[in-house]
Amino acid sequence: MNNFHSFEINFTPSDLYPPYSNTIILKFINANNLLKVEFNIKYIGREELTEDDILDEGFTLNDDYNWNGSLSSVWIDPIQTLINKSTFLKEESEIKVLIEAPKIISGSPENIDEWAYFIQEVTQAIYETSGKEANLEINFIKNFPQDLIAVNLKPEFKTRKFIAEIEKNNQKKVIELKWEDLKNTLQTVYLPEYIYENSLSTPGKAQGYYINTGEGIWFKANEGVINLSDKDKSVSKLIDMFEKISKK
Repeated sequence: MNNFHSFEINFTPSDLYPPYSNTIILKFINANNLLKVEFNIKYIGREELTEDDILDEGFTLNDDYNWNGSLSSVWIDPIQTLINKSTFLKEESEIKVLIEAPKIISGSPENIDEWAYFIQEVTQAIYETSGKEANLEINFIKNFPQDLIAVNLKPEFKTRKFIAEIEKNNQKKVIELKWEDLKNTLQTVYLPEYIYENSLSTPGKAQGYYINTGEGIWFKANEGVINLSDKDKSVSKLIDMFEKISKK
């Protein structure tokens, strides 16, 4: 398929309920290696909720957002790759796509999970580029006698770069991780259960493992962040992942 000229995505996630449920409309124009974007997110289904129902979930009474601008050209090739590998069906689904490439293609992608994740990534890139949200940063500290390690993960969606800052026993280095590894990394970070009643304003001085998931508060492994069940090992997987990154 030739490079896309323009395309539009309409995404209404089927697994979200008010006040989280929303519809996203994305329009892209590829003009001489410049990626122009129109973005609209509208929250739906809130009519039967009270104001407190909405506010208690951390929302405001008007969370709709519109933005017109340009994204970095680093997004063009990944978008084209996703289009090229996709088969589009006529059946209705939560994702509808209209592509001019230059042939007009419309339908729902068969690889719907891949498209849903792509929409999440590009939405975050838009939020960073527009200044709506700051870049995500995840901090991890291993605090044991003779073994003090800090790992700061800094994925930047607007440039598709995944940076890790590693400090080990007062030695610092910066490495770039594979962007393709970010999805599994974030899944590993957010899979365990976080107990906010046991959160800390700063990492504790007691020996152990501590993590800040980007909210500015810290959780100690097996106290503030715990496994989902007796058979679950998500906390140990989280620690193992950061141990491996620290050795890169």
